[in-house]
Amino acid sequence: MQIPDASTAPAPAPAPQKGGRTRTFFIGCGVTAALLVLGFIGIAVLGSMAAQRAAALLTTAREQQAAGDYDTALTTLDSVFTDYGTYDAADEARGLYPQLQLESAAALREDGQFEPSLERYDEVLSAAYAERFDAGSEEYADAVEQAAALTDDATTGKLETRLAWGESLTSEGDFAAAQEQIEQVINEAAAGSDIDERARAALPAVYIGRAEEAMTAGDAATAFERLDFVLTNYQSGPGREAALASFATMAEPFYGQAQQHITAGEFATAEDLLVGVINYAPDAPIVSQIRSELPTLYLNWGAAAAAAGNYEEAIGVYEFLIAEFPESELVPQAQTALVDARVAAVAASGTAGELPPPQASGSTGGETSTYDVTNDTVCPILVLLSGPQSQAVEVPSQQNTQFEVQPGIYNLVVQIDEEQTTDPNCMDIIPFTNQSTFDPGFIYTSSFFISIEP
Repeated sequence: MQIPDASTAPAPAPAPQKGGRTRTFFIGCGVTAALLVLGFIGIAVLGSMAAQRAAALLTTAREQQAAGDYDTALTTLDSVFTDYGTYDAADEARGLYPQLQLESAAALREDGQFEPSLERYDEVLSAAYAERFDAGSEEYADAVEQAAALTDDATTGKLETRLAWGESLTSEGDFAAAQEQIEQVINEAAAGSDIDERARAALPAVYIGRAEEAMTAGDAATAFERLDFVLTNYQSGPGREAALASFATMAEPFYGQAQQHITAGEFATAEDLLVGVINYAPDAPIVSQIRSELPTLYLNWGAAAAAAGNYEEAIGVYEFLIAEFPESELVPQAQTALVDARVAAVAASGTAGELPPPQASGSTGGETSTYDVTNDTVCPILVLLSGPQSQAVEVPSQQNTQFEVQPGIYNLVVQIDEEQTTDPNCMDIIPFTNQSTFDPGFIYTSSFFISIEP
């Protein structure tokens, strides 16, 4: 019997185990499931870390805000938008960003950086930071809404910057630029608001500065115009007091400027200057001289207006002279010139009726003429004679008047004396005029009545 060699003998079959079963293991599938679970866990961990990072950046931005480091804080918020736009921190950042812009604009103003401050306010008003997001997206709409909520604050802040800029320019002596900024505040601010009142209070210093600049340049007319603006629009307060003080130093140059306007026939402008000196610098030595010369100004002004055919202007000037300077030796000349201007105005109107000439009714043998006028109307009348002895004679209703006339040729006007009546029957009655000759030693008569045409 051959005994088998252990190296070639088959292995014995395993002994069956009672009650047992054979198990099969799939090692590859088990490993895959484990990797998937680990992947989900990794994503969750990374998401949590990103959210924490976004929140940390937001906290950093707030710390930078508290420290007044606004530019860095805005850059930090940009990182939140760019890198973590899907996280809650980005929502908070969209609300914080325009608020930081407002605070930054105010800080720039306090630092005297006025142009950058205005630009920063404009960024808020235009919601410029919304352009970081896709138009039409929820983020874009939210950014626009957040900026819009600060519109009033940004608008007011912008006005504050302009006012501060204007005041700074005033202190630097750049009055033209200051005026531009301050007047823009006045134009844009709500009337009567606090900033409107403060801007108006800042304006006199600008106009006074510009007036003094003009006077230094030899432009007295412009200097007067700028001071007059302050004195006309500011009836009290430090601005007016400063303007009065400045005006007093310029009284003599203003008088000299007025003389130039008189020579040029610009009487209204000259009057403004001279009356301004009287009103605004009453203690100036030149004032007494101005007062004594004003009647001559008005007499020459009226004559120039009449010569130019501006009769209504001439009438107004003569009446003013007579009323305001009753003691002046020029009043008789003004009265004569006033009659001439009134007669000329009626003749030029083209609406006067034809007046029958006075009738010679007797002789006195004297060197003058006598005019006998009867008023048969219910209205007071005014007889105007323009000629060698121009005069105006009032004749009451139902009265007769006689007066002397120097011989010569006269333009006559008879009209209702509307200053002496309010009777409606005396209204809208046209004047009548003619040219008549009065010879010496004769009596001339006229009788007037009202004729109503059907």
